[in-house]
Amino acid sequence: MARFPFESTLVDQFSRIIVGGTVTVNLTGTSTAATVYAAESGGSAITDSQITTGSDGTYKFWVDDGDYGISQRFRLVLAGGSPFTTRTIDDVVVFPGITTGSTDTLTNKIIDADNNTISNLEHGAEVDEPSSGVHGVTGSIVGTTDTQILSAKTLTTPIIGDMTNANHDHADAAGGGNTLLVPTIASMANAGHDHADAAGGGNLGVVQATNLTLTGAAPATPVAHRLYTDNIVKGWVQFQANGTIDDAVNVTTVDDDNVGDWGINWVTDFAAANYAVVCGVQSSTTGQLVGNIGVDNAGKAAGTTEIICVNSTTGTTEVDEDVMYVIAVGQ
Repeated sequence: MARFPFESTLVDQFSRIIVGGTVTVNLTGTSTAATVYAAESGGSAITDSQITTGSDGTYKFWVDDGDYGISQRFRLVLAGGSPFTTRTIDDVVVFPGITTGSTDTLTNKIIDADNNTISNLEHGAEVDEPSSGVHGVTGSIVGTTDTQILSAKTLTTPIIGDMTNANHDHADAAGGGNTLLVPTIASMANAGHDHADAAGGGNLGVVQATNLTLTGAAPATPVAHRLYTDNIVKGWVQFQANGTIDDAVNVTTVDDDNVGDWGINWVTDFAAANYAVVCGVQSSTTGQLVGNIGVDNAGKAAGTTEIICVNSTTGTTEVDEDVMYVIAVGQ
């Protein structure tokens, strides 16, 4: 029996590390706690299968193949406290697909896709047994007379030869297909591939990403339909007259400075004070908009924005409305 590690780093939606967050390990698709350990050998299983992230946001645990078969997958429940949104990740693979006890280079070896085994090939031997799953082997050249499918297998750090001018097709790759972990690929020059109908992937004109980071600012003439660091909403908030936040992104608190006067405090500052702010109110009087809202003459800084709401008739008397809205766009 042996234990296999899993290690990662917990970050929030702004890609900041979470210190003291928790990672609970369950069996995939369930709330059943998995049996995991804190070390490669010895010791008891971790209580409630819950690991706390360290000062650098990392966490690590070990799974024993004496407790589960190598096909077992796991669920990670990631929690970090407000404003971190708890996330659940299923189908986490810990066990390698093929275990040899040491790191081997697949040179002159036979991979039996049916039995998930690797055996040595004897030079000079000739094999032509369709029932064995390995055919057409002569001398030091290994070939197959039919298609062998590595179903639900994982190749860890494989060495793959020259693939110049190779073509591959993901048309039937359900969920993205099998995974090559840290492969070394000699050459894929001029290689062509087609993702047009890849199940779970689809056309590359549609990009699905989590915590996507943009790095380029808009040029003088922006390209149509393109996102830049300075044309996305960086923060927004809906709050009440007393400063209570109903919901928000990138806002820590709202200061209730006075009647009709509030200060918005951003979690992550803007690059400078030059960003756009749009304000709105939900009227406290049915069928009538009492207050006009905007940025106060106190202005705004990289980390704060001062908001004022005045009576729409007098234009000077500060008033509270039921609900206020603020959206900010910029770097």
